[in-house]
Amino acid sequence: MVAKVVKVMFVDDDEHFLYLVRRVANRTNLVSDIVEAINGQDAIDQIEKMLDEDGDAQLPEILFTDLNMPVMDGFAFIDTLIERQSTEPRLQAIKKVVVLTSSSDPKDQARFEQQSLVTEYLVKQAASEMRKELERILIEHTV
Repeated sequence: MVAKVVKVMFVDDDEHFLYLVRRVANRTNLVSDIVEAINGQDAIDQIEKMLDEDGDAQLPEILFTDLNMPVMDGFAFIDTLIERQSTEPRLQAIKKVVVLTSSSDPKDQARFEQQSLVTEYLVKQAASEMRKELERILIEHTV
């Protein structure tokens, strides 16, 4: 069985972390396109632009987002995305959101337990561990 290839978006204000996840995603050969955003508002703007430029634009299937970012944090980004999915059917192409954050606060994680769009909540770890987790998520989604 050949694995499908997906488009992903990474939303994080940490350039070093974006570099790491971009390298991991490229090495899996499961990712067709990587979109990066530096905060939640930037991500929303890019998603809206994809919809405006081409009604059939390929939206990312998986979004990986940090929580603590300037301008629009991950909480507001996810809330905005869920709200817009209810009024824009094309946004249903976004199948899952994975929270990748340095916050190990149980209250943060509890906010997403009732949301079906957020499928995983991962606390950022050492690069080698994050690589394994990212590879696992991409493989599970594409195979």
